[in-house]
Amino acid sequence: MKLPISISALILYIAIAGFYPSSCEARTFVSKEGGFTVNIPGNPKKTHTIHKSFIGKVKETTYRLDTRKGNYSVAYSNLSGAATFFGGSNTILKKAKEGLLKNAGGREISFKKTSLEGYPGRILEFQIPKSTRSKKMQGRARLYLVKNRLLIVVGTRKKGLSLTPLERFLNSFRLINQ
Repeated sequence: MKLPISISALILYIAIAGFYPSSCEARTFVSKEGGFTVNIPGNPKKTHTIHKSFIGKVKETTYRLDTRKGNYSVAYSNLSGAATFFGGSNTILKKAKEGLLKNAGGREISFKKTSLEGYPGRILEFQIPKSTRSKKMQGRARLYLVKNRLLIVVGTRKKGLSLTPLERFLNSFRLINQ
């Protein structure tokens, strides 16, 4: 008698799960120190890195989540006032794109202007070729310069999978405390 109830419960669970959009899987992640919120399908890990750049050493804080189907990350760096004044947003965003592609081993598909709450930004589409460690990947990134803070939001998925989860992630990015 319990077996039909268990099967019925399983069918009901599958039916209900099918009605919920996949965005229900995402949680709102808040970084007060980074000044942003984003919906991400899990708990990202925080790391700190020091990079050498055309403006000197830059400390980068990254929140990253790796899943079976792809990766999600938000990184931010506080740049010196002189760097943003003399470098300008075009140069800083272009150099950030070049660094992202170099670190990922990626190839640029497109790089377009955008903005976030009036701050300059770019939308990057890229591909990462197949390697001995991973399958071919497709990626999307949003790069923003908010005052003297560089914010980079990146999502990658295995080639051939829907990009809808990446777009939801990227589109959910919001500034706080600005």
